[in-house]
Parts: sequence; C-alpha cells; structure tokens
Amino acid sequence: MQSIAKELKLKSDDYHRDNKIILNVGGIRHETFKTTLKKIPATRLSKLTEEAKNYDAVAGEFFFDRHPGVFAQILNYYRTGKLHYPNDVCGPLFETELQYWNLDSNQNSQGLHDFSDFKLRELSAFQELPSPTATS
Repeated sequence: MQSIAKELKLKSDDYHRDNKIILNVGGIRHETFKTTLKKIPATRLSKLTEEAKNYDAVAGEFFFDRHPGVFAQILNYYRTGKLHYPNDVCGPLFETELQYWNLDSNQNSQGLHDFSDFKLRELSAFQELPSPTATS
C-alpha cells in the first residue's frame, strides 16, 4: 500500500513541477500554475509559450516590464475570479495594465468587478496638468 501512495505522490510532484510557471513582472517573481492562467482564455497570460520572445530559458521564467503591484492583483484574479483594485494605483494606470494583459473591466460575466462608479469618481478627481511650456 505504501508503494502505491509513494508512486502517486511522485506523479503528483511531477505534475506540479511540469505545470509550474514563473512570471517575473517588474523584477518581482510570481509563481503559479499554467492551469491557473488558462482559467481566463484569450488573454496574454493564457497564451504563454516557451517560444515567446520574453521567455528566458536560462532563468526559466517569463519577463514583463510592467507594474508588479497591479500584476499581483491581476494574478489573484486568475486564482480567485475576483479582481480587486489596488488603493495605491490611479485609475488610468490600472486600466492600462488591464488592457496590456487583455483583460476588460467590463467583463462582468467572467467575474471582473464593474469599476464604472470608481472610474467616474477617479476621472472627475483626475485633472490633467498643463504641459510645461518652453521658456527662452
């Protein structure tokens, strides 16, 4: 009986090792499973392959020069189905990151929170600064 349990554990360990993926986002390494990233189809993360230009075979990771704090929330969305808005990030930056990762804040059918009320508050409070003028 112990040999069967040991064999099953070895197979499970192999599965986890083969299924694990490392994402380096803005210098912060995030580890998850490929199956987690497949939960939301047709997104940048669901389509990753080791043939991608941003895959570093030596380090065994994908590198993205993006905002690591926002990415932590995005990865958590893949894991939980709930997207939480980080308090330390402005609305336009968050929207830009969602677009980069091919996520849409209006995809309520996939569990993405509707940020329309937040967007209205954020945009009404956001004022564009005047462009610096050249002085001679």
